[in-house]
Amino acid sequence: MKLRSILLVIAGSLAIFPVMEAGRAASDMNVPAEAMADIDSLEAMVRYLSLDPSTSQPRSRYVFRESELSLIADSLAARLERYTGVAATRQSFEIKWRFDDHDSTFTGENIICRVEATGHSSGVLLLTAHFDAIAHRSYPEDEEWEWDSAWVHVEAPGADDNGTGVAAVMEAARLLSPLDLPFDLEFVLFSGEELGKLGSIYYVSLCDADCADRHLGVINVDMIGYSDNGTGAAVMSDFRSGWLADLIIEYASITDPSLEVSLIKPGPSNWDHASFWEREEGRLPAITLAEPLEATGSIIYPHYHTVNDLIENVDFDQTRRIASLINGFIASFVGSPAENSMLEADLLVLVNGAIRHENVFQAGEEISLRPRVRNTGGTPPPEGAVVRLDVWLVNAGGRKRIYSDDLSPADPLRFSHVDIPLGTGSGLGGENVVTAEITVSGMDDDPSDNRASVSFIMEGTSNTIENHHFIPHPVNRPFSEARFCINSTEEVSLSLELFTLEGDLIGNAQLGAGVGSPVPSGLSCHSCGDMFPGITALASGIYMYRMVVIGGDGRRSQHHGRFAVER
Repeated sequence: MKLRSILLVIAGSLAIFPVMEAGRAASDMNVPAEAMADIDSLEAMVRYLSLDPSTSQPRSRYVFRESELSLIADSLAARLERYTGVAATRQSFEIKWRFDDHDSTFTGENIICRVEATGHSSGVLLLTAHFDAIAHRSYPEDEEWEWDSAWVHVEAPGADDNGTGVAAVMEAARLLSPLDLPFDLEFVLFSGEELGKLGSIYYVSLCDADCADRHLGVINVDMIGYSDNGTGAAVMSDFRSGWLADLIIEYASITDPSLEVSLIKPGPSNWDHASFWEREEGRLPAITLAEPLEATGSIIYPHYHTVNDLIENVDFDQTRRIASLINGFIASFVGSPAENSMLEADLLVLVNGAIRHENVFQAGEEISLRPRVRNTGGTPPPEGAVVRLDVWLVNAGGRKRIYSDDLSPADPLRFSHVDIPLGTGSGLGGENVVTAEITVSGMDDDPSDNRASVSFIMEGTSNTIENHHFIPHPVNRPFSEARFCINSTEEVSLSLELFTLEGDLIGNAQLGAGVGSPVPSGLSCHSCGDMFPGITALASGIYMYRMVVIGGDGRRSQHHGRFAVER
């Protein structure tokens, strides 16, 4: 994606907006002022969602408080309609719940406004948040109670969770709706998220084949108003959605480099993004932007799901930065030139037809590659443009090209792809490195994003050791600076002996978890200085080595090799 030039495009294309006065000091971002979320608007929305306007006391947005939530939904729908100029769709769904041994039925609803592209549209990008709240983690000190009965009278203000996400979506609707985007932009506010993603599950259940075909991706916003030290953000993704996560993180690194953004991949399954991943007829790409989280996706906000999730605990500069990041990212596609990109996240390894989270596979599993060439620009490719895709495989058997052909460039945010079968293990033992590269003709192209690589390890083949060697070869530097590399199909321990051509032993080393130098499956390289601390230099010549390998089940194998030293 040509982000260096896109910033200039945004500045020109967003000139249609009137300049807004900032409510407070702006954070140091390179997002154009017209795409910057207004901090007063964000705060006003969170205040409305978390406090009763008539009493200024905390309110509840718990789903079963239907009359209260209905009034809030009416207001949100009216505001979305005013910002977008589009009539809102109110999508109702039934919630059955069991209290004290009897069943109750409630109604939830989603609010939807789709702003269609004025010209050619490549599909639909969703910007979503949930507007319900819960406070089931609150426990008064002097009594014990259950949320199943306390919800009737206890507040659930949800200022951060998820008043901040709703405020960000509303600001995006206000700022982005007038833009001439290359895709439809759909704003969706879900209900019932706190009861198990009920609103997003219902929305996805109605997404038929045509809907899925039009779907580009989801940017879900949930809890963006807290940070325990400074400001930061988390992006939750799965492997099919990784391209969208990577593009947003790249955009953040350019526009707001001091905002520390962490990637959680794969993300947890209890946020609205997961409803799109779990679609029965086929997974759909979706990510969530949130405040800083634990590496596992666990929430660190101390007032999460309590009556103390109040507006005074929300950091609105943090909220504004993440909201502005989303606005700027989406706006960056306005008028930006078509750009064919080979992203790391778009080079997928499939096992038995499915993407797996780990990169260690077993012999007998069917391995295939799916390189996807994506248009990360904001305009369709010119007629006659061609993308040449070449794919190489490097492993113990050497380097070979396994694919070379032309692909047709795609519309904005879409991709062209090919599936390349690799087989079930023969010749794939140990570590394999796949590199895909594109060459573009018939249009301008930024070569910085034309190459991607991915590696995977194949265990369980007939050979424990697929390859072993010293690098560099010949060793043309002090021996202590060389490395010994081994490509194994499982974790092993080994002993390595060095000999002269005459058979004189000159060094012995041990590697393995037991001696503090584990040899994992795949390709690993080990410092000769650490392995042979007594050898600092070797005379020029040819040397031999013998390696005894002990596998995980105790079986032993012996391997021999030689290397040259050139001083």
